[in-house]
Amino acid sequence: AAGALRVLDARTASRAMLTRADAHGAADVNALSWNRSVAYLVATAGDDGCARVWDLRRFGAACEPVGRFDYHAGSHLAAVEWDPHDESSLCTCAGGAVEAVSLWDLSVEDDGQDAGAPDVPPQLLFVHQGMDDPKEAKYHPQIPG
Repeated sequence: AAGALRVLDARTASRAMLTRADAHGAADVNALSWNRSVAYLVATAGDDGCARVWDLRRFGAACEPVGRFDYHAGSHLAAVEWDPHDESSLCTCAGGAVEAVSLWDLSVEDDGQDAGAPDVPPQLLFVHQGMDDPKEAKYHPQIPG
């Protein structure tokens, strides 16, 4: 199914080790990124405009994502990528009506003091807009930040 997230073991490819049939509801999963620093974290991006972070230690049919970022809902996310130098940072590429590359920091928590715009999640660090349907964003492998 297009909205499914499956983790396979190449040694036994006949069946998935872990499966979540509706990882993004009825929407397609367009991209996946494995966290290089925290082996049990996987981020997905979907046609629903949401990025989700999954903890594979508690993964299953009824599990919920440990992070859900729907700031670009109504658009579609074409890509998601973990920062290779920071275990809590990732970027997303949104196409459609939004057309933006966004940087996120999962280590930021909402402290209840609404210092920014009320509709902007505290984990959203930066949004670069004005591109024509971005498809991919990558971090430099040798230059942090």
